[in-house]
Amino acid sequence: MTGRLILVRHGETTANVRHSLDTRPPGAPLTELGRSQARAVGERLAEIVGARDGTAGRLTGVHTSEAVRARTTGILLARSMERYAGLPPDSVPVTPRAGLHEFSAGDLEDRTDAASIEMFRSAHLAALSGDPAGMTPGGENITDFLGRYRTVIEGVVLPEMAGRAPGDAVVVVHASAMRLFARHATGIAVEDAHPLPNTGVIILEPGDAPFGRWRLTAWDHRPR
Repeated sequence: MTGRLILVRHGETTANVRHSLDTRPPGAPLTELGRSQARAVGERLAEIVGARDGTAGRLTGVHTSEAVRARTTGILLARSMERYAGLPPDSVPVTPRAGLHEFSAGDLEDRTDAASIEMFRSAHLAALSGDPAGMTPGGENITDFLGRYRTVIEGVVLPEMAGRAPGDAVVVVHASAMRLFARHATGIAVEDAHPLPNTGVIILEPGDAPFGRWRLTAWDHRPR
């Protein structure tokens, strides 16, 4: 398979503004800035997949997590891609997928205090390194996370891409989850799994390689 898996972080949310742990769907909505970011990244994605002159280029579809912020970002960026490329309205499919939600904060959900945020960061760092003990109280570890994530990506998204080779799929998800999945899919060093801004992009090329040896072609870690 020669397609690309394009992971996109959602736009800014009200939870981002108040610095709260928001990992459980449906979650917080986008801010007005977040909606603007989603429309802007749609044009960028159109260029990446070669959508222009009334054609969708390599795009096979847009998938999102079930969280409100991801679904809204997916819809806004898809409509922006359509306008930019001269495609008919609502012609780019946007499909929410169970299992693509954020790495779980467990009992720390919605907290804003420094101790809780640091506990979540420590669990995430341990999960990045592959330590199955890395989890918050009531949360999940890297084994649980990859189990649900890989089921969707490898069982649903990649087969759809292969059906229209060479096909590119856009997957709108969450920062911690993106970093975890991309780091373990490619085997890059933990220190290279940089934080991502809202609507930051990671591009992976699975090819015919096994999970853990996929090719990383872009990691967007511009400062917010």
